[in-house]
Amino acid sequence: MKKINLLILSLVLISCGREADEPQVQQFTFNQMEVVSFSADKEVSSEVRSATIVVVPERQDVKDLEFRPLEGETADEWNDLFNSLDYAEFLPKEFSKETALDKKILGVQEVVMASGALRDDFLRSISAQEKLLESKSEALREFENTSGMNDVTCFYKDRPRRGKPYVCRFEESIAEGFKRTKSFYSCEKWPLFTLDSGQETMGQFSIHQNISNSCLSLQKQVDEVNEKIQNFKAVRKSAENVVLDLLLETEKTTSLVFAAKASTIEKPDSIGPESSLVFSEDLNSVEEFKLYIDFLPGNASKVGYYEYSMENGSITNVELYVSELGVKKLKFNLKLPDMEFVVNADVSMSPMPMGMRVVDSEAEVTFKSGEKRNGVFKLEFDFL
Repeated sequence: MKKINLLILSLVLISCGREADEPQVQQFTFNQMEVVSFSADKEVSSEVRSATIVVVPERQDVKDLEFRPLEGETADEWNDLFNSLDYAEFLPKEFSKETALDKKILGVQEVVMASGALRDDFLRSISAQEKLLESKSEALREFENTSGMNDVTCFYKDRPRRGKPYVCRFEESIAEGFKRTKSFYSCEKWPLFTLDSGQETMGQFSIHQNISNSCLSLQKQVDEVNEKIQNFKAVRKSAENVVLDLLLETEKTTSLVFAAKASTIEKPDSIGPESSLVFSEDLNSVEEFKLYIDFLPGNASKVGYYEYSMENGSITNVELYVSELGVKKLKFNLKLPDMEFVVNADVSMSPMPMGMRVVDSEAEVTFKSGEKRNGVFKLEFDFL
């Protein structure tokens, strides 16, 4: 049992983006994160970018787990995860009662680990693509400003139906009704204009065609990069939902609560504010700590987003200190409706896009029934 629990913690630790000693599962490998010092030189956003608040299942929690995710309503999200991983063949595609317990709990944690690692990898990919997007967008804006497209006049006859382009002539023809004017003003809006027949002989035609070819090419580059960003974001969301899906199924085989959702920048609560953590100016204490938390529709006694904070007494014993090993730590108690987390988290800072992380992969969790488990508590923040 002890060996299994240690392996579980190692796997979940990786899923939270925290380094462990030579983690190896099958043939998986992950990038190491560069660490920067925790200091006032880095201004950190007070709003939480992303959060993980989960209880780690143990062997007895999954013994009755019967789950075939690729056959259910969430199959698309599971396929997003598997299709994005080079090592998907090593991950379990189903969980049955007949599977040996050690193999089943390992499979559960492999999925959790892979989901967390993929989210970190895709966060880096999104950052790289956003830089590329800015470069491509700047090139597009520069072209729009210097191409002379505003000097190409569109005379049109009738306002088109929704979704149809304006039909343009380069010269006014009052007799035929081409007397209203429009300007070619951006590459993004270029498809809103098309030429009437017979414009090939007009003087502006070659100018129009040159601008059109360049415009469409540059806009295509911008659109392709933006599509990649949206796909990365969608898969990151799927990877997180896969973990919640798996933990919800595990809840159904027990009387315990395994996962909570927090309102964050990435996943905001539509009716309230995002979770936040405010340090003092000297970074030696915490001035404000608010988490807006909801639970899965499983065993939770309270559902819906509610505030858990220092202000209302749900977050207590808050202490920011430096350990004997020189690691910045944030310690506190988080009292939730069905259990209490005792968190003693490492506070680490890495270059963006990773930013600041508050991570405890071995949080102590005590349920109202008296049962105890280990939990994972993680908050992520952007640098300003």
